[in-house]
Amino acid sequence: MWWAIAAGTSTLGTSAFDFAMTWYATGISAGLTGLIGVLITLPTAALLLVGGAVADRFGIRRLLIAGDTVMLLLSVFVVLAAAVAGVHPWLLIVVAIASGVEGAFYLPASGVVPRLFVTGDDLPRATAFSSTLAALARIAGPACGALLVTVLAFAGTAAVDAVTFALIVLVLWRIRPPYEHVTSAADGGLSILRPLGTVWRSASLRPVLVATGAIAAAVLPAVIYGPSLLARRSGWGPGASGLVEAGWLVGGIAVTAVIARRGTVRRIRLAVGIGLLIIAAGLLGTAVSPSPGSAFGCMIGVGVGVSVCTGHLWPAYLAATPMDQLGRYQSLLVFVQMATLLVATVFFTSIAGGFGARSSLGCCAAVMWATLAWWCAAGSPSQQVDPDQDQQH
Repeated sequence: MWWAIAAGTSTLGTSAFDFAMTWYATGISAGLTGLIGVLITLPTAALLLVGGAVADRFGIRRLLIAGDTVMLLLSVFVVLAAAVAGVHPWLLIVVAIASGVEGAFYLPASGVVPRLFVTGDDLPRATAFSSTLAALARIAGPACGALLVTVLAFAGTAAVDAVTFALIVLVLWRIRPPYEHVTSAADGGLSILRPLGTVWRSASLRPVLVATGAIAAAVLPAVIYGPSLLARRSGWGPGASGLVEAGWLVGGIAVTAVIARRGTVRRIRLAVGIGLLIIAAGLLGTAVSPSPGSAFGCMIGVGVGVSVCTGHLWPAYLAATPMDQLGRYQSLLVFVQMATLLVATVFFTSIAGGFGARSSLGCCAAVMWATLAWWCAAGSPSQQVDPDQDQQH
C-alpha cells in the first residue's frame, strides 16, 4: 500500500523533527520543554472530536491532503525562520501549537485510511502493516533526528521533514481509494455527539472503548515514565532505562508483523482475553524485576499483549464503523486513549513519588488484572464484534 509507505516515511521525518524540537528546547530550559509538550497535547485533546466531525463532513482524503499540506508549509516556515533568526523559544512554541491543532484533525482521518482500501479479513492485515511501518519509523526517528541535528542543525532537520510531507501529499493526490468515504448528509457531518450514544449503546463496540481506555491508562504511563523511574530507583543507569523501554516496542512490532502476514483469529474475545493476561503478567513482572534484563523481557510481554489486544479490537471497531461516520468514530477511540493517559499520568507519577516506581507499576498491573476479570465476565469467548449488526444501529 503506497499510502502506508508514504505515511511511514512521513512519520520517520516527524519523529526526527520531534527529537530536534526536544533537543533544542532542553538546551533553552526544562520549563520550555514541558511547555512544548503541553502545547502539543492540549489542542489535540480539546479539538479531537471536532476533527472527527470535520473529516466526516469534508472527506477523509481531502482532510489528509489539507493536513499534510499545512505541515509542509509549517516546515518551510521553520526552515526560513531558523535560518534567518535562529532557534528561539517563540519558534518552538508556534510549531508546538500548530502541530497540536493539526493533529486534532489529522489523527481521526489517518486512523481510518485502511478501511478505504480493504474490507473483511484483509482489514486487520492492512491495519497491522501500516502500524508496523509507523512503529519502526518511531523507533528509528530519534536516532535519525540526532544525526540530522548534528549534520544539518534545526533548519536542516525541518527541511528533511518538509520533503517527507511533500512525498505523502503527492501520494494522496494520485491515489483513489476503492471504498470512498461517504460524507454525512443527515446532520451535515458536523454532529460531534451523534456517535457517542450509538457506540455506548452497542453491546460490541462499548467494550472496545472501555478496554482501549483501560489499556491506555495502565500501559502508556508504565512505558513512558516507568523505565526511567525504575532505572533511577534501582540504580541501573540510563542505558538500562532505554533497554527496558525498548522491550515493549520489540514485542509489539513482532506481533503486528505476524498479524500483517497472517491476519487475526476469529475468536476475538478469546484473543483479547489472552492479550490482557499477557499485559497484566508483564507489568507485574516488570514491577518485581531484579535486573534490567528481566525487566526487558517482561516489557516484551507487555508489547506482545498490547498488540494482540489492539490488533484484534481496533480493526473490528473500524469494520463496524458506518462509512459516513469514520472520522467521528475514530476520534472517539483516540480521545479515550488521550483522556485516560492524562488522568493516569497524574496517578502514576504521584504514586511513584510517594512509594516508588515499583508500586506504580504494580498498580498498573492491578488495573490490567481487573480489566481481565471484567472482560471474562462480560460474555462468552466466542462473542465478537459484528459489523453488520452495529451498522444497523
